This record gives sequence, C-alpha cells and structure tokens, in this order.
Amino acid sequence: MAIYIEINKKYEDKQVVIYIYSPSGKRSGELLIHKHNFELCSILSAEGEEDDFYVLRAWSAIRKYYSRDGQFPETACYAA
Repeated sequence: MAIYIEINKKYEDKQVVIYIYSPSGKRSGELLIHKHNFELCSILSAEGEEDDFYVLRAWSAIRKYYSRDGQFPETACYAA
C-alpha cells in the first residue's frame, strides 16, 4: 500500500507552527508543533485516521526537513 501525505504550513509565530496535512483522497487534518521542544499536538485528525497514523508521519517529515534546513518548511510531503 502506497502512502502520500501533502503538508502545508498554515500559521507560524515565535512559539508554535501549525500545518495542514492531507493524505491522498482523504479530508485534511491539522497539527501543531511547539517550537521549543518539537512537541506535537493533533488539532484535527484526518478522515479515517486511526492511531495517529497520518499525523505521526507528517510530523516525522517536518522534523526531517527541519533537521536538514534548520527552519520549518512552507511545504513538505511524506511518501512511502
């Protein structure tokens, strides 16, 4: 089974950043990341999401981009 998640930044300030993540063919979800410790808070689960399946993958993709570039990306994706 192939997975593709599109991730787009919605909001950013000095303390938090909010992303919208969209698994293929499903209603979008939203996630919030606290900048000081990269703590994840799921705001709205994506359609059909169980056990934080999509949000954790979106979060890991953002961490990967951040580790590489040192800043929160405007867009990102997860594909497997």
